[in-house]
Amino acid sequence: MKRYNQVILDGQMSLRRVYAIRGVLAVEAVLTTDLSVLGGSHRVVCENDLALETLGFVLTGRAHREALHATVHGWLWSADERAHVVAREVVFHVPPLLREQAVNVIKQLRKAEGVLPERVAVNGWQVSLREMLADVVVDGGLV
Repeated sequence: MKRYNQVILDGQMSLRRVYAIRGVLAVEAVLTTDLSVLGGSHRVVCENDLALETLGFVLTGRAHREALHATVHGWLWSADERAHVVAREVVFHVPPLLREQAVNVIKQLRKAEGVLPERVAVNGWQVSLREMLADVVVDGGLV
């Protein structure tokens, strides 16, 4: 399934869904590379540690009201109409200060072990995940 369908996408990332798949944390995001009518809106799925990293960078970006620009390396899963990119690596293009804060958020998410905490510290502020993820579908009682 993974052979000869490698994908590299670069654009603005927005989080759509946080859920568990086979007992592992997963996130679904949309990477916008161009206008949607031109086919520039791509579903991306990240699992496990990559899902935690993506969630950490999204929360940090949202706390600072910054758009999140990313490059996704992965492969195209297209067995039916629900085609999406399964991310193997995501490179977030953020300033060093935001990267440092995102790393701290990721550490807090890892400590929670299986559930998302009510709050995380971003730049000294306690940020509510419910508020930060108000427009994101969160499945499975993760928050």
